Amino acid sequence: MSILVASPARELVIPLSNVNTERASALRIQPTVYTAEGTDIYQLFDEAQAVQRENCQIFTGNLIRAFEKYPSGKFVNYTDDQGKVRQGLMMPKGFELKTALENEPVILPEPEQVRVFITTLTDGQGAVKTLDELLTIKKMPKEEGFVLETPKAKAVGGKYFLDQALLAAVEGDFYSVGDRMTIPVTSNQLNAALDVLMKQRQYTLAVFEFQDVARDYLGITLPSLSPISEAVGKSPPEPLLTPPSEPRALSPPRNTRPPIQLARSPDKTKNTLESKVIHFLQEAGFWETIQKEQDFHFKILNEPYIPLVIERLGNNLCFTHYLSQNGDTYIDTEMVFAFQENNRLKFKEVAVPNALQGGELRGYDPAFAKIFATNIVEQGFVEAAQVQFQQKEKQVDPVADSVGLVQPVSEPSLSEAADEVRNADLEGVAVELGLERDRYDKHKWRDGDHIISISDRLFMDWLADKGGGG
Repeated sequence: MSILVASPARELVIPLSNVNTERASALRIQPTVYTAEGTDIYQLFDEAQAVQRENCQIFTGNLIRAFEKYPSGKFVNYTDDQGKVRQGLMMPKGFELKTALENEPVILPEPEQVRVFITTLTDGQGAVKTLDELLTIKKMPKEEGFVLETPKAKAVGGKYFLDQALLAAVEGDFYSVGDRMTIPVTSNQLNAALDVLMKQRQYTLAVFEFQDVARDYLGITLPSLSPISEAVGKSPPEPLLTPPSEPRALSPPRNTRPPIQLARSPDKTKNTLESKVIHFLQEAGFWETIQKEQDFHFKILNEPYIPLVIERLGNNLCFTHYLSQNGDTYIDTEMVFAFQENNRLKFKEVAVPNALQGGELRGYDPAFAKIFATNIVEQGFVEAAQVQFQQKEKQVDPVADSVGLVQPVSEPSLSEAADEVRNADLEGVAVELGLERDRYDKHKWRDGDHIISISDRLFMDWLADKGGGG
């Protein structure tokens, strides 16, 4: 016999033979609606049920952009008030969009705006920071002048207190005060420092306190939010399945693929993320090539969307959108798979930019990757890849065509020199050119103008869209 209780135990299970019998140890059960303390039992159950419910906010629409801005969210499927299953980004318990918008840092794009905010608008109480919050600029209390502060740890604040251009602008060196490095500057030195930080280094300065004052100064208005009340007398939910004779398309098709037949028995192996990606590569026309070559590179141009770069580096297969800003190239979105035995793919991770602190946010999020995979299909990257890949295969190497007309080199020293160049250590060349190895992908090398993938003696410059061997 099970008895439901309004407590963490939830239920009690007792032998029915021990209930309302003549034995001394038997349990006596009588109907009642109140506890011994006089509390309504039904009310206790209602309160316990309310505790188990959570009110959370969900973003819809462009979920990838929402995740970039609020990476603490989680991708979920939910049912709306019309009975339709939709995808959304569910925020943690206690998240309030209005509060999040109010607390977001306000970017000051011009040096003069930084000075006005620190001095006039906040009466010397405000401070401005870089987006990584490692460099702070504020007015000196009860004194003329300003002060720059950064953490003392070289690995954290060294990019600022060891910057020679910044030190030349402030005409001095940072000195240690507790756990930070600091330097007082005059008004003219502050102007020179802001020029270095904002114009030469392209750092973004923002307000993390007194945001309302900064928004008023810049004329920024937060969007007005209003709750959506439940409609009275709303139409009943539409059925999830429609008759086979009247199929409904969820979105206008952009290609000639046959529509999915809901009446057929579902094949679970075709609904996995890995199977979707393999199907994409098969339709694009280079799945067989990717399986054979461990150094595959292909860039799909598909206006107006961001180009999609597909590359295999060893056992990793990457799908990446790259963007450039202020001369710096960064990952907009990326999903990575790992090759396993028999050329099977296994989802590994996704990556998006960290808008506030810089760098990238990487993690295991299959729901996000499924949205990525769905988007590149619906946006027509398959068709664009087919055209580009076919054109690439039809291109004839002019050097190969004219090889019969070229006389053999008579001087062996040229051939030896060419072999020496081809055998050069490409990673060593990258170091000599000032490129830095990517933190997350050991095969990639970066600087402000290049993103180069290197594998043995092969290379590919994604920004220049050129590559080769040696």
